[in-house]
Amino acid sequence: MEKSENKTIKNNTAETILLKDKDWNVIDGEICRVTDFALLALKDGKIPKIGKTKAYASLMLGCPKFPNKIRGFVTNKEDFNHLWEAMRRKGIGKDEEVLIVWSAKRIGLLAKIFHVSSPKMYVMVCRSGSCEKITNPDWLAENKGQASFLEVKPVKEWFPNSED
Repeated sequence: MEKSENKTIKNNTAETILLKDKDWNVIDGEICRVTDFALLALKDGKIPKIGKTKAYASLMLGCPKFPNKIRGFVTNKEDFNHLWEAMRRKGIGKDEEVLIVWSAKRIGLLAKIFHVSSPKMYVMVCRSGSCEKITNPDWLAENKGQASFLEVKPVKEWFPNSED
């Protein structure tokens, strides 16, 4: 296996690896579908404290703007809690999908100065097909108004730094 910055080449297919914030920056502000979610840190049904370099979970993401497979590692406890809640929510049905938007643009000045790990994921459970619609400029141009909004509106959502 050959490595190059945040990309790993496996069997002639590129897979982008997201671990640290600088890696996640490549999808900053992009809507991505969670295609796989794997717990990495769970003891007796509880989330243990882990170090800053370990991950709570791993995700496979599909982002319309990126042709490569994307594997992200969730190292922030609040981001993990929101994702875990979304994935456990009644079991995501065939008519639902989990979408995320990762963004470092809204973190506070003190967090930036002191490099404090803060949550950066907006997590949504939406109707299946919402990702394609939201990221398709033609669909957005043709579908305006409340009916279109309701078609892609999240069923449940979690914001970074929320108490939910």
